[in-house]
Order: sequence, then C-alpha cells, then structure tokens
Amino acid sequence: MFTEAFHIENSWLSLGKLRGSYAKVGNDTSPYQTINYYSVNQTVRPNPMGSMSSKLAFADFKPEITTSWELGTNLNFLKNRLTLDLAVYSGNSRNQIMDVKLAPSSGFGEIKQNAGEVKNVGFEGLISATPFENKNGFSWDVSLNFSKNKSEVVALADGETKKVLANSINSFVTIELRPGEPFGSIYGRDYQRNENGQKLISDDGRAVAGEYKNLGDINPDLMGGLANHVSYKNFKLRFLVDFQLGGEFYSHG
Repeated sequence: MFTEAFHIENSWLSLGKLRGSYAKVGNDTSPYQTINYYSVNQTVRPNPMGSMSSKLAFADFKPEITTSWELGTNLNFLKNRLTLDLAVYSGNSRNQIMDVKLAPSSGFGEIKQNAGEVKNVGFEGLISATPFENKNGFSWDVSLNFSKNKSEVVALADGETKKVLANSINSFVTIELRPGEPFGSIYGRDYQRNENGQKLISDDGRAVAGEYKNLGDINPDLMGGLANHVSYKNFKLRFLVDFQLGGEFYSHG
C-alpha cells in the first residue's frame, strides 16, 4: 500500500497498492498408468476373456510443474469512484503429461509420459467507475475487464514434431501443437488464389484446394466484458456484454 507507506493524501488518488506473487504448482496423472494390466470382460463363453490396453505403461512419472509469477497494481481515484486493477503474468509448464505415439512394431499404440513444455504470458485489467450517482437513489456503475494471453509450445516429446489435438468432421483441418507456434495452431489446405487473393474456381464450380499450411490459431487477440449496474430506489438492472477479438475457427458446412 504505497499510499500509506509514503503518506500520500490528495483529492484524486484514494488508494495505491502494488502486489506480486510467485508460485510453483504440481499436477499428477490419472491412476493405473504405471503398470500394464489386463482388462477382464465377461463373455458368453465359459471362461472370461482378458485383453491388454493399447497404451504402454510408464513407471517413471515426474510431476507436471507449472512455475508462474504475476505483478499487479490497484489504483483508486476520486474517492473510489474510479478504480483500476492491472496485472501482467508469465507461466511455464514443463514435464507435461501427455500421450505420445509409438511405432506399431512396439505392440502398443501410444504411451503416456512426461513430454512437452508450454509457456504463457499476458496481461489482465479491470476498470470500474461510477459515472453517475445522486441523492434521489439513482446510480450507475460500470466495469470493463479485458485480458490477452500469448501461448507458445516450447517443446514436445523427443523426436516429435507435432501433436494433433482434434480433427474436423471431414478431417480437412486439424488443431495441432508444434514447437515454436501458439497452443492450438490450425492446419489444413488453403485455397489456390490469383494475384488479387481471389479463390480459383474449377470447371465444376468448386474452389481449387491449395497447399497444406498453417491457417492460424484458435487463440483470441483480446477478450473482455462490459458490465453495467443501474439502480433506482428498489429497482435494479444488471446486464453484461462479452466480446472476443481475433482467433480463427473452421466452419464445416
């Protein structure tokens, strides 16, 4: 509270605070992942049937560790009628527990193990104000919150250049993790275009498919919301408007 520490008293700054935090948090995996075992199923035959999972067990798990820090400030102005809450942060997750593909010759399809590292940096903000308030019981409070996050896939498992998170219905595009790119890159075939950027159309009226490439990512450039609270005596009205700027998506028709 620097307004108290330095005895700052004036008509426009009501409160001033600086804050900071540092954290290191672990995460584990689901049970039954460290030993290969048989699943026993009842059948119409006299004896039950056992089958082994297609996922190879991994006995040397390390905890997934997320290390993060945050710096922020709270500023109140004009007898708390205008407040600002701003923060910047950074987080790094390593030893991530994920499924990694195996060669079919191993007899298993994949293995869940420690692999990968993802970094996130960004900022968050909240601006609140009371633009109007009178002695007749009418008041209007408004607040605007916004945030921006930038993610980066730092590394995957050794020898792995990509990891597919999801496929579209027709498998035209995939959501992937690739080192050096944002979390959730969209890959698929673009359309062939002329020098003006217009799609090329074939004789049967269809757009001509182009090269397989990065089409963008799912992360928005900015997210936020505008909340309003209007009250007059016993009447109260609240409404919220959310918004998202940026971020690509694939529409399948």
